[in-house]
Amino acid sequence: MYEPAHQYPVDVWDRVIATNLRSVFLGSRAVIPYMLKARKGAIINTCSTFGSFVARTLPAYTAAKGGVLMLTKQMAVDYGPMIRVNAISPGTIDSAMMRSVIAASPDPAGREQEFIESNPVLLRIGDPREIAYGVLFLASDESSFVVGADLFMGGGQGLFASPIS
Repeated sequence: MYEPAHQYPVDVWDRVIATNLRSVFLGSRAVIPYMLKARKGAIINTCSTFGSFVARTLPAYTAAKGGVLMLTKQMAVDYGPMIRVNAISPGTIDSAMMRSVIAASPDPAGREQEFIESNPVLLRIGDPREIAYGVLFLASDESSFVVGADLFMGGGQGLFASPIS
């Protein structure tokens, strides 16, 4: 939903926060005891480029993703060195949801071009496999010295002073 904060419905706010922030907390809370017992583990939280910069009229989503980023850092401090906690922040990625937004648009070709331009350096929509490779890296021993980090995979989002919406 695209509305400024003063017009944003509270029920939608609660649903977005529950989906994007509370779920990360509850999922982590469920697995951490097992990782502590094993004395090892890696948690990779899904954040978003919108966790680090804002877009117009997305108050709940940007707040939730910013919360995921800070929760990631807090858990990294609280559970290191046994559990490495990191985040990954995808930009505009080709997904069923993105394709449905494009299809529902009055100008699907124009909306797809907006998505392409939202990754202003690479000028393309990201492939889900690219994000999977980032997650694989963070889960592997190859990233054994990475903790509390945000692997920002935004195709250039966030590099410019003006926000992308």
